[in-house]
Amino acid sequence: KIKILPPDINCSEEKFTVEGDNIRFALAALKNVGLGVVENIHKEREENGPFKSFYNFCERMLTSYELDSRTVEGLIYAGAFDSFGQNRQQLLSAYPTIKKELAVEIKSKGEGQFSLFGEEEEIEYNYPEIPEFEEKKKLALEKSIIGIYMSGHPLQEYVELISKSGYPTISDIKGDQDAYCNNTNVSLIGIFSKVTKKITRNDTMMAIIQLQDLTGSIELLLFSRTYDKYAHLLEEDSIVRV
Repeated sequence: KIKILPPDINCSEEKFTVEGDNIRFALAALKNVGLGVVENIHKEREENGPFKSFYNFCERMLTSYELDSRTVEGLIYAGAFDSFGQNRQQLLSAYPTIKKELAVEIKSKGEGQFSLFGEEEEIEYNYPEIPEFEEKKKLALEKSIIGIYMSGHPLQEYVELISKSGYPTISDIKGDQDAYCNNTNVSLIGIFSKVTKKITRNDTMMAIIQLQDLTGSIELLLFSRTYDKYAHLLEEDSIVRV
C-alpha cells in the first residue's frame, strides 16, 4: 500500500528514493537511460537548478552533454516530462525540431555569434497542437521503458466486466490456498504482461506467460496442444479470459 510515484526529470534520482510516504521511481531503472546520463542530469540540476520546461531540458543537456535521441524519447515515453504540461505525443513530435534549432545555436556559438536576447532569457516554445497517444499505445510505450504500467492500466476499462463475471482475482487465488488448491479449475480475466516462447525437447512449441490483473500476476504454462490452439493470441498486452 505504498504509492510508487512515476519517474520525473526534476524529482527522480539515480536510485529509487523516498518522497514523503511514497517511493519515487529511479531514472537509472529506465530502459535506454544509462548511468552516465543520469549523473549528468543530476549534475546539471545541482549546478543550475531544476529544469523549467522540456525545451529548457533540451537546451541545457544538448548544449553541454552528449545526449542520445533514444534516451530523450525513452524519458518522454516514461512520462518524465509530464509535469511540464505537454502531452507525450506533443513532446515526441517537437523534439526533432528542437534538436535542429539547438544544433544551429551550438554552431553559432562556436563561430562566435551570440543570441540577441542573452543567455538567461527563458524561451517560450510553441509545441504542436496534437492530442495525446491513444491510451493503449501510451501505456504500451510507457511499459516498454519502465517495465510496468505506471500512469494507468489497460484493464482499467474492464473493471466492471471483471466484477460482473464473478471470476476470482489473482490475489484471491494466491491468498486462499484452501479454496484454490491444486487441480481446481478457475477462470481469470487478465493481460499477458510477458510471453516467452520455447522449443521443447520433442521439438514442439510451448509458452511461459505472466498473466496480470489489477491485483497481481501469476504464471501460466502452455504446452504444445494448447499452444497450437491459441498461438494467435499469445502476444504481450493481449487482454484475455483464461
